[in-house]
Amino acid sequence: MHEFESLLFSNPNAFDYLNSTAVTKFKEILSTYNNNPELINNSPQTAPSKRIINEISNYAKVLDGSLIAKTITLEEIRNHCKHFSDWIDKLTKI
Repeated sequence: MHEFESLLFSNPNAFDYLNSTAVTKFKEILSTYNNNPELINNSPQTAPSKRIINEISNYAKVLDGSLIAKTITLEEIRNHCKHFSDWIDKLTKI
C-alpha cells in the first residue's frame, strides 16, 4: 500500500525548501484524497514519487526524502497515516 513518498504528503509544506510552488500543487493533490496521504498511491502512473518528480525534477529520494521526513517527524506522519501507524504498532509489539 505504501510508497515512501506517500508518507511525505503528510505535510506538503516540508517540500518548501526544494520548490515553494510545488507545495501548493501537493496540497491540491492531498485535498483530492480527503487529506489522506495513504490514498495517493493509487496507480503506477500517479504514484507519489512520480507526482513529486513531475513538480521537482531534481528530487533525490534518499537525500531529500529523508530530510523531508525528518522535518515532518514520525509523530506527524503517524497522525496522518493510520495504516502506516498501525503497522509501526505491530512492529514494535513483536
